[in-house]
Amino acid sequence: MNLFKVKNTWATHISKHPWGRFIRVRVTLRNQLHREPTEAEVEAAESNAGDKYQQVPPKQIISAYEKGEEVGIPFINVKFLNVSSLAYRPLVYGQ
Repeated sequence: MNLFKVKNTWATHISKHPWGRFIRVRVTLRNQLHREPTEAEVEAAESNAGDKYQQVPPKQIISAYEKGEEVGIPFINVKFLNVSSLAYRPLVYGQ
């Protein structure tokens, strides 16, 4: 299996689907703040986001995972692999 294709597929889905919003918020905040966002900053941004975090390119998402900035894995509620049922929360927050 082509690793690039797998990474790109996941990053593209994260960049487009509602279940990837949390990751998009964290990637965007990290780029804006030049540091790891706090849990409070992520929650505030996520609750006031609207469509603000829809434009995170898959390359930025892949980069965040490759740098270890994102370490959580989207969990799938396997019901015919319905992508709308994916949920995500990171393992650790930075301070």
